[in-house]
Amino acid sequence: MLRHLQAHDDAFQPPLSSRVNLEDYSRKLFDNAVRFEAWVGNDLVGLVAIYCNSKDEDGAFVSNVSVLAGHAGKGIARRLMQFAIAHVVGLGFSSMHLEVDRRAVRAMHLYLALGFRPTAQSEDGSISMRLRI
Repeated sequence: MLRHLQAHDDAFQPPLSSRVNLEDYSRKLFDNAVRFEAWVGNDLVGLVAIYCNSKDEDGAFVSNVSVLAGHAGKGIARRLMQFAIAHVVGLGFSSMHLEVDRRAVRAMHLYLALGFRPTAQSEDGSISMRLRI
């Protein structure tokens, strides 16, 4: 998972490594998140990681959505997110939420198409989005 995050680092707006220690983040996702993964051979090419800690108003939190550049545009993120949404529904959650940088136009389009709606925008340019289930 660490190799995947490192390979995809610059695709995040701003780069993920500018916000978190990738090794620590990778370990945290492995230990605590529910992960939906797409593999090609031995390569992790797509990853969605969610935290399903609280069924209350906060709902499940989507911590990571990433697809390696050579595999982008093939519907991998959409399919992984659909699996994640189905999983959260199966657990009885009423919502999911995430944060996305306003410059991540493709990601915003995906989340809107899946039914997520903006709920807030911070001064740093990140947009909070929520999906009511």
